[in-house]
Amino acid sequence: MMSKMRKTIVILAFLMFVLCFSVNARRLENFSETDAYEWLLSQSVNGSYNDNIVDTAAAMLALNAAGGTVNVEKEYLLARENDNHCWPKAGCKIKDTVWALFALQKAGETSTTLTDTVGWLKKAQTPSLTGGNWWMQVDTPNTGTCTIKYTKGTSPESSKNVNVEAGVFKDCGGGTFYDLKTCLESGLLNSFASMELKVDCGGLSSAKISITYNSGTSYYLYQEVSENTATLVVKNGCFGAGYKDPTCNYDNSLNAEWILPQIGSTLSSELYLRERYEANNAIHNALLFLTTKNTMYLDQLKKLQGSDGSWGSSPLSTAYAIIALRSESSYSGLVERAVEWLKTKQKDDGSWDSNVFTTSMVLYAAFYQNAELPSCTDSLKNQGERGVDCGGPCEIEPYNDDCCSNNEKDFGEEGIDCGGTCEDCESKVCNRDGSCNEDAGEDCFNCPDDCQTCEILCSDTQKSSAAGEELADCGGYCEQLFKKQCSEICNNDGVCDLDLKDKYSYEHNEDSKRCPDDCKCGDEVCDDYERSSGECEQDCPTEVADECGDGTCGTGEDTTCPEDCETEKCDNDGECDTADGEGCTCADCAANPECTGKTGGGKMKWIIILLLLIACGGGAYFFLTGKKGKSEEQSPFGTFKPGSFGGSLLSRGPPEKPKGKGSFFAEASKPKQQASTPSYTPPARYGGSTRTSSDKADDELEKSINEAKKLIKGER
Repeated sequence: MMSKMRKTIVILAFLMFVLCFSVNARRLENFSETDAYEWLLSQSVNGSYNDNIVDTAAAMLALNAAGGTVNVEKEYLLARENDNHCWPKAGCKIKDTVWALFALQKAGETSTTLTDTVGWLKKAQTPSLTGGNWWMQVDTPNTGTCTIKYTKGTSPESSKNVNVEAGVFKDCGGGTFYDLKTCLESGLLNSFASMELKVDCGGLSSAKISITYNSGTSYYLYQEVSENTATLVVKNGCFGAGYKDPTCNYDNSLNAEWILPQIGSTLSSELYLRERYEANNAIHNALLFLTTKNTMYLDQLKKLQGSDGSWGSSPLSTAYAIIALRSESSYSGLVERAVEWLKTKQKDDGSWDSNVFTTSMVLYAAFYQNAELPSCTDSLKNQGERGVDCGGPCEIEPYNDDCCSNNEKDFGEEGIDCGGTCEDCESKVCNRDGSCNEDAGEDCFNCPDDCQTCEILCSDTQKSSAAGEELADCGGYCEQLFKKQCSEICNNDGVCDLDLKDKYSYEHNEDSKRCPDDCKCGDEVCDDYERSSGECEQDCPTEVADECGDGTCGTGEDTTCPEDCETEKCDNDGECDTADGEGCTCADCAANPECTGKTGGGKMKWIIILLLLIACGGGAYFFLTGKKGKSEEQSPFGTFKPGSFGGSLLSRGPPEKPKGKGSFFAEASKPKQQASTPSYTPPARYGGSTRTSSDKADDELEKSINEAKKLIKGER
């Protein structure tokens, strides 16, 4: 019985192992860095992640490490900075401040804000180790005096002489430990988070000076100097939740102690952190190594790693452990196992634990080197964008695309580019109907799709009200957008130039309205303004003005008066194609009687003649064909004599009238597949069969038509 039970347990254990292995293998196969970054970016709302400083800073840290753009996150953090250079604006907190400082520094922020923030943090500390003792030792065989100097806050420097006899302090308990809390100045070290003591035992040779912290039965040798002078720093600080909070917070103190050295500063919480360190906590070991560089914490991490490669089956703890271990190549095997485990714990949405901070730290720790981040130019709607490559992170420099002008109905919009964060749909000016409705307020700036762009209108040499121009290509939007003032498009050389480029490289003509110093009435130059206004008869006499219908192709008449510019349509192909616009000015029509004056009837006369000739030819045709015998067979392809066509077509005989309900006409109205073309036997004169009266009628008709063509073309 026991044997069967053991066998069952072994089988179940094996099945569980196989199941877990297959699940992890499938998750490993589906792992995607891109999905992770896309999920993270999708959590952004105008640069904010959960409207939380720490979450936003962590996301910014991960994105920046992967080479992403973090301008929008940076703007969010800077907008929430307190006047005292801490975060958030409404009530500064230690953790928020150190994380904002960390993210901004990694993103390249170099303003004095960061220095001021470090100063605020140092002042925000509070004394922590008030229950223990601080001891000083002077190891020397000699007798003499040591002087201790110290400064309390902003007070002047204080000093005290201490007598030493072969390392014994007879004035302070008579032992070899000098009690700094009671013998130096009562309550001194409990009042300050950090205190600097300058010890000078110059009169003692071969002295060794040290400072030790004692709590209960534990002793910490904090600092030791093998000289007769030393500067001892008593680091007795910690951080609470806020500024000088008397209740120490281990998490806040640990984060601050880790982050500040990375930006070139130090704090005073190390001893507090060591005293309250939990050996089985992976995050404690990771951050204390990063703070102290003591490899004992890495060795402890090695002991704590689980068989699956994780630390406590926690993605966050595993991420912190990787950050610490990756700095030492001897621990690379531990890191590889941890990274593989993290891959199997990615959720279907791309995140870890559906948590912004955890996902950010995992990415920052393990998946930043070869990341392919979504962008504002990848033609995809991702990373929290409101539309394709617009909105969200794409609204900030250098993109500035807010989705309200892409001619799409994006997320949150009630209509195309209106509603939501865009202009109200009812009051929207631009309707994109292809027509520039200036009465409705459309112009080149607010509706470039209907009114063309301002750049085009400001360089077309025309005065455009859609651009608000005062004169052609200047003033209005031309001045606002391109600095084209009407007074600056003249070169002021005293000559009225009709082909000029201004300093913005736009071609235009000077005229007497815009450039009165160069163009004026009487300068013998008919400029655009004088021509259009008719105000200068001297330069633009009316008698020489081009008139439509005068037979002369004047300026601009190629479009306004094509009958005067027929020469523009001559194709010189040897035929007078009046239907294509050729006229008497074309060489092809020079011999046309209408052009030579040899006929006075005009075109209508020849049209009448042509119609009469066609009528006569048609009459002859029907007269001749009406005499045909009954022996001639009928065919759907026309009338023909037996033998005049080859192939099997004749063997079938004439078509029969369709039987049944249908009729010939009904059948004919239906789409039919085109029959193959029957073979044709040439007329007798070309070596074919004998010509019929039908053939002669066809010839007469063709001859009449050719005669009419010759008359029209002037060949007779």
